[in-house]
Amino acid sequence: FVLEDGDVLELTASEGSVVEKVRAGHVVIDGQSYRSMDSAILGERMRLSRNGVVTVVLTVDAETDEILASPGLVSSGFVELDESQDLFQKTSKHVASNLEELGLSVVDLEALKAKLSKSVSDFLYKETHRRPTVLAIIEQI
Repeated sequence: FVLEDGDVLELTASEGSVVEKVRAGHVVIDGQSYRSMDSAILGERMRLSRNGVVTVVLTVDAETDEILASPGLVSSGFVELDESQDLFQKTSKHVASNLEELGLSVVDLEALKAKLSKSVSDFLYKETHRRPTVLAIIEQI
């Protein structure tokens, strides 16, 4: 028998036949759940695998908003290690020089994280013509 996706094959001791057709398609099995191939989660995972992730870490004094260390960057799946050092030094300098413009304030951390992510994303695109997912983490000490 040559079956098509969705064909239900019934076998007996003497013969086999296609008895019905059910709706079928591609699925992704993820742990104990499964999703259709057009799932938003699958699309996000595919984008992450193509473009990578860059995490920007900014450490600030919770009371004074003073930056306590140079912005740190970590990536996964974005650029090769030999390319990343120079690029991340440039990106760190870009972030440090633009912090006043971004409006560093512990009052509205979520807005600052969004501005920081956008600024880094735009800078990395200008440098590499790739747009990784950028996560901003602000550590308050």
